[in-house]
Amino acid sequence: MLLRWLIISIILLLGLTRYDRRLLLNGYLVVLIGGCLIWMGYAASPPFFKNGGLVLIRIVSYLSVGAIGCGMLFLSYRLHLSKLQRCLLFSAGCWLIVTIIFSFTNSVGVKLSWLIIGYFAVGFVAYLAGTLLDIISFKRPATPYLLVLGSGLRRDGYVSQVLQWRLDRAVRLYQQLTIKPKIIVSGGQGSDEPRTEAAAMAEYLQRHKIPSKRIIQEVKATSTLENLSYTRQLISGDLTIITSNFHIFRTGLYARRLRISCQLVSAPTPPNYLLWGTLREYVALVAMNRWWHLVIGLSLLIVGGFLLR
Repeated sequence: MLLRWLIISIILLLGLTRYDRRLLLNGYLVVLIGGCLIWMGYAASPPFFKNGGLVLIRIVSYLSVGAIGCGMLFLSYRLHLSKLQRCLLFSAGCWLIVTIIFSFTNSVGVKLSWLIIGYFAVGFVAYLAGTLLDIISFKRPATPYLLVLGSGLRRDGYVSQVLQWRLDRAVRLYQQLTIKPKIIVSGGQGSDEPRTEAAAMAEYLQRHKIPSKRIIQEVKATSTLENLSYTRQLISGDLTIITSNFHIFRTGLYARRLRISCQLVSAPTPPNYLLWGTLREYVALVAMNRWWHLVIGLSLLIVGGFLLR
């Protein structure tokens, strides 16, 4: 039975990735395939390894959830966030840590808490798998436009390190192409920014020998969805979208929703931002489908509470 699910999952994954890699279902299929393989290995193991495996899974779960919870508490104080973002991040970190602390009670509430954590953990791994599928499927683009998505400025009005790495990727790609595309820099002006992100990005590109006539500024967007929709209003034709590796999957989902024909190119992320950027991106991905997650989460709590009482 398990082997049948494994074969079906592999066939579906191959078919869907050939049809469109920008599907969250692809990530869940990778998780299902991995789960089937792990369970088959577990079932074939001798009792000693089975017992040891369960203990190892519990230890890894506690350490991972505890580390993420502590990381959330740390980042809630270190990062420049709004009061709402800081409160939500701090509350989520406290919830994870409290769940671990009270796990020894084995109460129904703790079990339900672990059930919800497990649900979002599976979704997080599916997001990582979907991101990896997008990254490894990269082909050198041959589109007339490169679109670089904005990512905030420093207080002095210059590009942040995350945005700088995106622009560096665009410069390298531009230099590699025989037929030079135009580069669209997309980003408006945030409430705490002295100028538009597009202006700062254009200035950075010109300092790296990209001619100004090859640069198009889109100066209104303040979100990923607006980056894509406003850019589509400026130009027609295929795009190559350049953004950070942690951000590439959600960008692809929005492009698919807007029916934009594009290729996706990932830029590396500074190590000191990667953890926060990845967590923040997954939260944004959950928010895209918040009603589905709310319905599924409540269903898990109701069914789980009924079965565990």
